[in-house]
Amino acid sequence: MLKIKHNRTKMIVAIGIIIVIVFCTVFSSVTTIKKADEEKKFQKNYDEAISFCESLFDEKSVVLEDVSPEELAGCEESLNRIAEDEKVVALRQNVKDATEYRAWIEDADKYIDENGVVKASVGKENVDSLETSMKKLAKEYQSLAAEKMNRVKGEYNAMEDARSTIAGLFKDNSVKTGTKRKDYENAKKKVDSLKQTELKKEFEKPLADVLAYVEKEEKLQKEREEAARKAAEERRKKIAASWHRLNIEPYYINQNNEGYKNGCEAASLLMAMKYKGYIRGKSFKTFADEMPRSDNPNEGFFSEMKTIEPKDVGA
Repeated sequence: MLKIKHNRTKMIVAIGIIIVIVFCTVFSSVTTIKKADEEKKFQKNYDEAISFCESLFDEKSVVLEDVSPEELAGCEESLNRIAEDEKVVALRQNVKDATEYRAWIEDADKYIDENGVVKASVGKENVDSLETSMKKLAKEYQSLAAEKMNRVKGEYNAMEDARSTIAGLFKDNSVKTGTKRKDYENAKKKVDSLKQTELKKEFEKPLADVLAYVEKEEKLQKEREEAARKAAEERRKKIAASWHRLNIEPYYINQNNEGYKNGCEAASLLMAMKYKGYIRGKSFKTFADEMPRSDNPNEGFFSEMKTIEPKDVGA
């Protein structure tokens, strides 16, 4: 009886061991299968994330133009769900660089109106700040941003140049004395080259004031020149009349007509000597050029005849 009971116990133990072995075998198989499934799932997620993120950039790791901010955010989120390796690190940097570039573009566009023209309100601090932030972008994006940066900077400089030129034509809210037509034309050329319509309108009145001043001065100058011409003609007539009253041949010589601004002494002497008959057949030019020169006016002609006005002698 005891022997039967002992055999039964051994049988139960053997069955238990078999059950445990079977269970362990099945559990191990299930675990292995589950682990393999998880690894496949992980690899699939990894491949999908890498593939999606790489599709947003070109071969130079520059973000494609049609990629939206949401897609960049989605890429970053998918990278956060997979294990990090060199490829993931590189893609994270690509997303960071692209996001900073997009932010720079958005900032630059604040200074450009709907017609693509830099706003007249842009100041030096805006341009300097934009240029400083551009230099912090990744090298590939700096070259992309350079065109827009140069446009903003170029149009800003053109506006400042026009403002400075216009301001330089005024003093105490009036056109500066001595302003010439060339000054007006230079300022107008700079204003006409501007793309900012509202700024051009702002400069219309100052330019009109300058033009009015220039035209007035030109008219006065013509009047002065005409008055001087008439006065010279009147003097010539009076001299000719004087010679006629003396019943002598009017050897009148006008040194100005000969191109000698400061030659009245030579002209007077030659007229007198011709009248006396001492000199015949000699032109005023030859006579004036042959006159002796000296720093001592008692020994020769002092100063220069052709280029210096009499009022400037000794100045």
